[in-house]
Amino acid sequence: MSERLGEPLTRAIDVSPPRLATHYGGSLVLLGFALFVALIGSSMKDHDAMMIFLVIAFLMAIGPVIRLVRRQLMPFEYELHENGVRIVRRGKIEDIAFADIESISIDDRPRDPWGIDRRLTLRASGNTSRFRFIFVDEDPLTDHLFYGFRGTMSGDGWSLDGTTLRSGTRTFDLNTLTRAMLVSREVQAWFGTDETPSFRIPESSPNAIPLLMRLQRSEVPERAATDGFGILLFERGRKRYVAFLALFAAFTFIALPVSMIHSARDLLIGSGFIAAALAIGAWGVKLLTSRVFFHERGIRTKSAFGENAMLYEDVDGVRWQVMSAGVGEPTFALILRGKNNEQLRAAFTLMAIDDDIETLRRDLSQLVMQRILEKLERGERVPWGRFAFRSEGLEVPGTIAAIPYANVLFRNTVNAMSLYDTRTNQRLGHLPPRQENLDAGILTLTWLKKRESS
Repeated sequence: MSERLGEPLTRAIDVSPPRLATHYGGSLVLLGFALFVALIGSSMKDHDAMMIFLVIAFLMAIGPVIRLVRRQLMPFEYELHENGVRIVRRGKIEDIAFADIESISIDDRPRDPWGIDRRLTLRASGNTSRFRFIFVDEDPLTDHLFYGFRGTMSGDGWSLDGTTLRSGTRTFDLNTLTRAMLVSREVQAWFGTDETPSFRIPESSPNAIPLLMRLQRSEVPERAATDGFGILLFERGRKRYVAFLALFAAFTFIALPVSMIHSARDLLIGSGFIAAALAIGAWGVKLLTSRVFFHERGIRTKSAFGENAMLYEDVDGVRWQVMSAGVGEPTFALILRGKNNEQLRAAFTLMAIDDDIETLRRDLSQLVMQRILEKLERGERVPWGRFAFRSEGLEVPGTIAAIPYANVLFRNTVNAMSLYDTRTNQRLGHLPPRQENLDAGILTLTWLKKRESS
């Protein structure tokens, strides 16, 4: 036992390295292409041409080979101690005491269904150690390091001294902090009556997460003097190149007929072109100015043609619709239905890794599930596509008695969610991806099945 680390809290824990095919697929493809180029070069009779091809193949292969060799050196194990951690990697023991840690940073990449691909960087006693591993539900190593961190609270361009947070030339008093959270892969903090974050740093920057943990102990949401929608968490827009293409098409539709009008017949045809141009141009302007603002307690949409808003507490139905899923990030439409059947439609383009929208989708599903359960408690019938939730079971078209929830099985099939009766293995029907409250209904069904089974 190391005196500086204190008593061990766990036995040695093995850490899983990134999967070869999943996280190094690009390297494998490039390596295969390099071998293909080498084979072509080796079959050439011209010596100079052969050497050029072999050199190209070597340069293409050296990067992937280095990455794949480094991968074999990644596995390690660790022990958690009272005052630090012990890392065993490649036969070498590295003791890291909390008192020696200067900075901690993490960079996470979702790798469904295998888990989270985490890159952990530690700077202790002037030395930097880097680790990369996969975890699914919990990461005891990083959690232990965060909670034991005792170093100076500072990072790239910021520092925290007591209750004063300094960032560049600005200072913030933690006594006026209203909220601090992780949004859009950034640590963001709101002070005073500000609706937008006053302070923000990348999640992967040094000491960003320890700072977030410290800030969250000081936040007082009641200090915020915002309207009913709360603070602004993040916003999304549409693909701008589509808007510019629409505006270019509109300009072309106007310029072409104007230059060709020589008679009344041409004027009539040209009027049709101009009408189409105005419609396309209006659509392009709407795309260009369209923004969706996601607040703490609701959503606002805004464009050159107007605004709309809805609080989450008024939401009764949620529907997700894929509008375009071609090259680049997909565009989604989120359709919310209120308690009085009012509707809000918010169209936006996802980011490459959009944890914010994933969190929103999960939270909305949980919210609507709670509403469904409350209605069932009151004895109400809750429609769900061609099915309906009832207190005694799931109502299915063509059947007299409701099917007990414990006997309902759901499976993902091509472009649909299919339901089956486990007693007869009969398919009861399906729900399309555009079905309102699809996610919330699945959560509800899962909860009801567990309640009946228990």
